Amino acid sequence: MLKIWNDAVVTDINIALYVAKNTGKTVHTNRQFYGFVINDSQAEKIIHFSDGISLRTGPNEFHFLPKGSSYRVETLNSGGCWAINFDLLNDIDQKPFKISFKNHETVVNIFKDAALAWKEKKDFHNALIKKCIYEIIVKVRKSQQQNYLPSEKELLIKPAVDTITREFTRNNLSVKELSELCGISEAYLRRIFIDKFSLSPKEYIIKLRMDYAKNLLESGQFSINQIAQICGYFEPCHFSREFSRFYGVSPKNFKKL
Repeated sequence: MLKIWNDAVVTDINIALYVAKNTGKTVHTNRQFYGFVINDSQAEKIIHFSDGISLRTGPNEFHFLPKGSSYRVETLNSGGCWAINFDLLNDIDQKPFKISFKNHETVVNIFKDAALAWKEKKDFHNALIKKCIYEIIVKVRKSQQQNYLPSEKELLIKPAVDTITREFTRNNLSVKELSELCGISEAYLRRIFIDKFSLSPKEYIIKLRMDYAKNLLESGQFSINQIAQICGYFEPCHFSREFSRFYGVSPKNFKKL
């Protein structure tokens, strides 16, 4: 979390509540407020932002949603979340991020206090919710200091990252091959990838393929079957399913947009 949060002044509270599973919006366009969110013990999802960032969050994980962002939520496992939407005196340039708190119950209780204050609307309820937001900011700052990813871990997976960047369209590119290039187990490679990219190696490859496929579709120079082959899919139907899952629309309908 950047130092700009040290000077953050919370001005308005839009909402503080628990969002039950299967009730939240899937597509969000130009968020009007900053958002602090923490999943319950069941929720697992990938948030695909319009600028190409993808953030995977799992059970009990906290994440930040920037003001002005547009994104699509892909549900991997249905669950609810606690959320606080707020505004700041001065806008900040902070990318989406997530945090896995060692003692997530403490943070959840802060969200619950904010939701209760919002629901009851008693005197000073806005002040109480602002206090909760500042407490969360402090928790996040401390957690990030504790969970810093050493540069040696980034160097450890560099052979895999470089290979994916060069060869993400190669159909037989496997996690096993990537882990062998790095000299570590598949499980450890996956753990570091999620820490760095919020995506597993497989999900990271798919993201690059889908970004590339989107650009090819927008160019209008290739058929869907050709794009599937270019992006490393032997079967066009497999490509179409993957594209639809990622963007929420089929390649055929995407071309019509």
